[in-house]
Amino acid sequence: MHLGYTKREFLLVHFKNSSPSISNAVRIHDGYWGRLQLVGSACMVLAFPGFFIKHGILSVQDFAGFPRPLRYKLVVLQWSVIVSFTAMVLLVALWKSGALK
Repeated sequence: MHLGYTKREFLLVHFKNSSPSISNAVRIHDGYWGRLQLVGSACMVLAFPGFFIKHGILSVQDFAGFPRPLRYKLVVLQWSVIVSFTAMVLLVALWKSGALK
């Protein structure tokens, strides 16, 4: 949420050549949800740029011009969400199987 409030305009400016689907969430949803979706979409396209560039969603110029420190933070944030979700699914699966009782 902090990145959504402090870097909102910065993210919108840096994805101006890319598909509007990256920054469209802010225009659809105001408030917390829109900012969360903006940061989430920025994390996703920066963590997996090859896929999004191949499908024309992310511009090569936008990716190359994005500042490295913020790109690193957003990629780490995306991978921490992926790892946390995977760990949660594994723990639920182990609990349902009876291995954790």
